[in-house]
Amino acid sequence: MAAHCASSTDGPHDEFKANLFALGSTPIPYYIDREPNEDDVDRYQTIFAEKEGAVVAPSAGLHFSRELMTRMEIKGIYTAFLTMHVGLGSYRDIDVEDLTKHRMDSEQMEVTPELSEKVNTKRDAGHKICAVGTSVLRAMETCVGMEGHIKAYDGWTNKFIFPPYECTTCDALISNFHMPYSVMLMVATAFGGYDHVMNAYKVAIEEKYRLRCLRRCHAYRRLSTADHFLQRYIPQALFLPSWRKAPVLLTNPFSFFTQLSQPSFMKRILHLIICLCAMASLSVQAAEVTYRVAYYNADAGEFVLESWGEQPAQSMAYFDSEYGATRGNRYNQIPRNQEAEFSLYGWEGCTINSITFYMCSNSKAGTIGYSVIDGVESIYTMPAVGFDNELWFGQWLSKDLGIYADIKKELDLPALTTNRLVINLKAGTSEGSVYVDGITIEYDAPADMALESPMGWVYEKLEKKSVLAEGDQILLYRSGSAAANLDDMATVKYLDAIGVNNTKNVTEPDVLVFSLAKDGEAWTMTDQYGRRLGATGERSLAWDAGVDTWNITLGYDGATIASTNTNYGTLRYNAPAESYARFCNYTSNSLALPYMYRRVRQLEPTACTDISLSYQERTVQLSLGDTLVVKATLAPEKVTDKRVFWSSSRSEVATVKSGIIMPQSAGTTIITATDATGSVSAQMRLTVTDGTQPQPGDVNTDGSVNVGDVTALINTVLNLATYPIEQCDIDGNGVVNVSDVTALINLLLSPTQPQ
Repeated sequence: MAAHCASSTDGPHDEFKANLFALGSTPIPYYIDREPNEDDVDRYQTIFAEKEGAVVAPSAGLHFSRELMTRMEIKGIYTAFLTMHVGLGSYRDIDVEDLTKHRMDSEQMEVTPELSEKVNTKRDAGHKICAVGTSVLRAMETCVGMEGHIKAYDGWTNKFIFPPYECTTCDALISNFHMPYSVMLMVATAFGGYDHVMNAYKVAIEEKYRLRCLRRCHAYRRLSTADHFLQRYIPQALFLPSWRKAPVLLTNPFSFFTQLSQPSFMKRILHLIICLCAMASLSVQAAEVTYRVAYYNADAGEFVLESWGEQPAQSMAYFDSEYGATRGNRYNQIPRNQEAEFSLYGWEGCTINSITFYMCSNSKAGTIGYSVIDGVESIYTMPAVGFDNELWFGQWLSKDLGIYADIKKELDLPALTTNRLVINLKAGTSEGSVYVDGITIEYDAPADMALESPMGWVYEKLEKKSVLAEGDQILLYRSGSAAANLDDMATVKYLDAIGVNNTKNVTEPDVLVFSLAKDGEAWTMTDQYGRRLGATGERSLAWDAGVDTWNITLGYDGATIASTNTNYGTLRYNAPAESYARFCNYTSNSLALPYMYRRVRQLEPTACTDISLSYQERTVQLSLGDTLVVKATLAPEKVTDKRVFWSSSRSEVATVKSGIIMPQSAGTTIITATDATGSVSAQMRLTVTDGTQPQPGDVNTDGSVNVGDVTALINTVLNLATYPIEQCDIDGNGVVNVSDVTALINLLLSPTQPQ
């Protein structure tokens, strides 16, 4: 073989290559107990192989078909490719006990400048990096630079990765189940953590998964060495449905011999995918929604929520507080021995990752705890403690300040198994109160769950000249009430009426929205839950029963919605003094007709365009233990998301939480307030002194009053510089202007002024 190859080097390249193909065969793994055949040339090959040079296939890439790659592209998953000519060294058993003495064969690799730029740019933008295969991971770690960035490289590597090892280039790894004593197994355990990987293999064996390179693969997520491997696994990674079978294993349902279509055998190179994406997007949808308790509607007997973000489609959210419902403008107060709760419906399958509470307390009292309840089962509870406890804000925050602290609670909970999620807030037995303004929930929704904005809808009133059309979505409305279905209509035979204060912002989750469709000359009315409204007799409405077609005529006094069975009457609004208001079908003409309102559009968030702070500059004394409360005002006034995020440029000088500034040491820092989108911000300058006051006129606080202070003051007046107002207001009139310059010059020329 060697002599034949040597003599062939004098001939044409194509002839030499043909001789190699004739003499060799496809190097299928040794544990496949048969001779290679012609089909293996294509099947034992990745679909993205391009350059010749490897002697074995990069097996993790065998799980990818063209169909799968297309689906990934549709999902917005970026791909990039590197080259590594895989040799036999990776498949040689490790036969030494001291892993530092194992020597890897060198393998040729290439990371192009375009690849390194693409990967580094995506990483800096917050994307996650997933290496497909241990060889890709070894290549990435070979050319890693500062801060996890990779560098362009064209050369050789004998990188051997084994525990303990901290990978810095990738956040996730897709790899096969490997043989004992193998290099690939060492890489997997270094990345995912030995105990967790071994547990994965244990589950695979118990579940009788088919191992090795042509069978199943699994995905790891890189964590810190203290908390390694699959804290949150990816149950449907890369959209392979059977990957959801086991909690720590991701398996490949595609048969190697029926699904993979490969190019020619000699193009076997590790040109593998690096998935530059948020891994959660492969199996779940990361989402966030905020529910704010706006006020208590005494007429309707319910709390009104303002909401924004994304919530599960057709879900419902309620806030309830028996105490708050009786306290007027203290509707969100939770005093001792009282409780309040957010009840959310339609959240089955979601995983709650964190809850941010917006709360304040009495000036020096108030305890609170909370529970997360899945159906009727509590899945997390924190007992009530003082609001000044580090588990909450860490200090008292009086409601009189008009500030709600944002307190985020990270959670590690299982997916919800029921349709109902309750977040219960319960006060302790001590004196004092806590006030809740709202909550933000960060969660993962199943990939197939539809999400929607919780913001209100605009409806327009249909009058006599209006024209109905198929697909119109309408609500029934009269006297400040809309049709709903709170009770079992099989028993009560009518639609309930609930208060809706503003048809230009309908947020009430119980309001029925009917979709119109033609049935001959008549109409059908189907609600958002797919139920068709019908009548089984006079004063007898039903879902999906009876006569479900209606003749509709619009008028000035309302809409005549008459059953096509004339004996069953017309829909009307009834508000009897002795009972609940309702919508039902009557043959009497004395009751009011309902109005039809057509859904026009959904409201969109009003963005913040400007932030102003209550101070532009302040000086506080560290020795006095001062804290400073800074309020941020967002414009326009009707900004939807009023959350503000605070930061201090020098936390060693002062820290800031929810606008509460706490000095730490003498110096100057810049306090920044940023809106929820991160696009609008405002700043103030804070000076913390150690208690020694500079002498009057020492504007630049250099220890003496001289011409330099005059220059500093003039620059301040001209807005060319900024110095503490306390030092610039020489004449003490509360403003800094030209009169202060005059006063400073007079002070400087005074015979009593120290020179």
